[in-house]
Parts: sequence; structure tokens; C-alpha cells
Amino acid sequence: MRRASCLFLAAAAMLSIAAPSRAIAQSKDDLTKFQNRETAVWESVKNKELASIRKVFDRNFVSVYDAGIFDLTEELDGMSKVMLRSYRLSDFKLHRIDSQNMIVSYKAVVDGEMSGQSISGNYNALTVWHRSGNRWSVSAHTEVKAR
Repeated sequence: MRRASCLFLAAAAMLSIAAPSRAIAQSKDDLTKFQNRETAVWESVKNKELASIRKVFDRNFVSVYDAGIFDLTEELDGMSKVMLRSYRLSDFKLHRIDSQNMIVSYKAVVDGEMSGQSISGNYNALTVWHRSGNRWSVSAHTEVKAR
């Protein structure tokens, strides 16, 4: 009996050692996937591909900025007025809410303008991604100009 319990403890210890490394690897894979998703959205804004953006955004999308709270129609209207010359995204962090919802936070350095006014600067950004079936969509987004 003692030998069986020793074998069980040894197996349990090996599993507990393997589990964190698998979780880390999965987390790095998730981080890469969400970095790519965020970058694709920014690239679509830069290239004024509003139809592509509409496909990725949830129909109940909401955004929050210093200028107000916007729904999907208002967000797309605002994006159509943006001239994004360049951007750089960094310092991505994932915050898993549950298996269906993920928060992605990151920093953005932007060179551009909206309706003739500069929007260039450093921003802290947050996006909420929601999974329905196998499809991830953006359900909320906010950006705050960094000080």
C-alpha cells in the first residue's frame, strides 16, 4: 500500500510540474493570437477597411473614449474620419475572464489625425474579446491618452 501511494504521489508531482509549463505555453499562444487580432484591427483602420472591421466587431459593440460612449455605427463613422499614418503596439497583457471572454490590454503609439485634428501620441488601450462558437469578436474597446 505504501508503495502504491508513493507511486501516486510521484505521478501527481510530475503532473503538477508539467501543468504550469503547458499553461504558460498555451498562454503564450493565446497572447500571440490576440496580438495578431489586435494588429489586424489596427491595420484595417489604417487602410480604411471598414467592412473588415464590421465583421470582427460584435453587433452590440461599445467603445468608451474621452469624447463619449459609442455604439458600432458611431465607432465606424469615427474610424472613417481617421487618417492613421503609423502605429506601434506593445506591452500586451491577457486577462482571461472565462473561456468565452478575454481582455487584452496594451500600449499604442499613434501618428495620425481625425477630422483634421492630431490624435498622435501614446495611448493605453483595452479590448474585450468575446467568443461565440469558434468565432472571436470585439465587444468593447477603450483608449486613454497616456500622460
